[in-house]
Amino acid sequence: TRFGTGEQNNGWFQMVGNDLWYIKTKNTGLGRIELHSATAASGYTSGESFVTYISTGDQDNGWFQMVGTDLFFIKTKNTGDGHVEVHSATRGSGYQSGQHNATWMPASDNSNGWFQMLGADLFFIKTKNTGSGQVEMHVAWASTNYQGADHSVTRFGSNEQDNGWFQIIHRDLWFIKTRNTGGRVEIHSATEASGYTAGQSNATWMSPLDQSNGWFQVGVK
Repeated sequence: TRFGTGEQNNGWFQMVGNDLWYIKTKNTGLGRIELHSATAASGYTSGESFVTYISTGDQDNGWFQMVGTDLFFIKTKNTGDGHVEVHSATRGSGYQSGQHNATWMPASDNSNGWFQMLGADLFFIKTKNTGSGQVEMHVAWASTNYQGADHSVTRFGSNEQDNGWFQIIHRDLWFIKTRNTGGRVEIHSATEASGYTAGQSNATWMSPLDQSNGWFQVGVK
């Protein structure tokens, strides 16, 4: 790609469709978070670059994610009222404005799992300090101004908390297991249709030796 490996610790990498996006949160030129893309059409050698309104002072305060071409910031630390917040920077505004909402989720859960936007809804995949001893899924719905909730217990034990990457696709939960596998990176799912109690399990060609060498993500179709 067009990105040097010197950027490895300067932000977040994410696939959106077949294009690669880099959300640069550290060591930016203007003290604001930047967005850079590398498009599949260019062979990942060129793309777009933007400066957002979000300060790099928030670099360690939460989770950054592209939803389509909009940037979302899930603020889990140093929030105003002790609750997880959802902020966005929209493509339509040139990444200079967006939404700002406080959710029902307590900021005390900031280190207890994975936060992800699915469209405008916020999902929290709780992998640590769960009441059930299993990985749990919690949702804050945008349609309720992030005050409405759903709660589910999944088939994954919370002992998997440090063994890989968790991701929601179409409201199904996916677990990319990169540690303590049978010798290859594994992919496991827990489907919404099963109440998150069943899904697929597959071993990939990828070596777990790459577990700390980059970002893992299941593609969306």
